[in-house]
Amino acid sequence: MIGVFLGLVSVANLRAPVDDAIQILADAIRSFPSIVAALLFVSVSVPLPILLVLYFWVPVWRVSRAQVGAQRFRPYILNAILFGHSRFSALRDHGLPNASTGILGVLFVVYAELISVQIGLEFLGFSEPLSTPTLGNIITDAIRLGIPYAWTWAPAAVVTILASILLFVIGQYLIRREGQMLE
Repeated sequence: MIGVFLGLVSVANLRAPVDDAIQILADAIRSFPSIVAALLFVSVSVPLPILLVLYFWVPVWRVSRAQVGAQRFRPYILNAILFGHSRFSALRDHGLPNASTGILGVLFVVYAELISVQIGLEFLGFSEPLSTPTLGNIITDAIRLGIPYAWTWAPAAVVTILASILLFVIGQYLIRREGQMLE
């Protein structure tokens, strides 16, 4: 939601100081690899959900800014502005629904990355207590038993890999479908 909202704000204020400030903030946040940024935030006791929101709004913002920005000069947007809507409300009410397929595609890809970061943090012991059954904690406990005991770690690893691949494939399919519809 934050990425989509800031994408609308950026497009409504394109080439204005507001858009420039959002671009600088996004570039500063994403200049760190996701696991390094996650470890940095967790080490200063930022809760994991807040960390994930602060880091993963950027790719959604970039795609929503591009998708909604492509709608800026469409006749229905210009007509809405002529009829008294603000640029922001015209883009929100008429541009965003037409750009939603491209934004939805990137959400699946971002969610796959989000899962891998969360599991990585759980594996390193920075999330839920070990008594809570999460994929990262299951893999951690299994490795403590030993790698030769594959029945302990393989199911969690397979679920993690398959979920990430499935989300990525769905996202890529939606992105390709959006590209074909534009042609």
